[in-house]
Amino acid sequence: MNDLDLFAWAAQHTCTAQEPTLQPPCTPPAQADLPPEARPIFAVLAAHRGAACAITAPRIAAAAGLWPDLGDANRGTKVRKILELTQDAWPFPVCGDSDGYYVAATPEELTHYCANLRSRALCILRRFASVRTSGRRAGHTYHGHGRWS
Repeated sequence: MNDLDLFAWAAQHTCTAQEPTLQPPCTPPAQADLPPEARPIFAVLAAHRGAACAITAPRIAAAAGLWPDLGDANRGTKVRKILELTQDAWPFPVCGDSDGYYVAATPEELTHYCANLRSRALCILRRFASVRTSGRRAGHTYHGHGRWS
């Protein structure tokens, strides 16, 4: 499917699993410091409301017409990096899971996504504490802020 077919298909099949109750308008943020790729990525994500309508990072890049000369893995990495860099600029919450990215359409989706983030953060903190403990046991000195000697 070429890009024009993809855009035509997307226009006919905009996914709305659940209508949000209080959804902000789908307009890009007016911040000038966003990377130029952020706006087309935002436009694609705006049509994917609800977890049932999640879209993968490589498909976001394809639908936005970004980096056609790159493979899916590299395109996906670039999309994920831009979403990470611009996460505070979006006017509504962009969530992601194993199925892809989507705009949270309900409070339940936000609750589920935040619980997932919290669980991952706690797991990383426990891993960090474990590495510090085992590093000290191995005779290394921890100086804080991830620095060892």
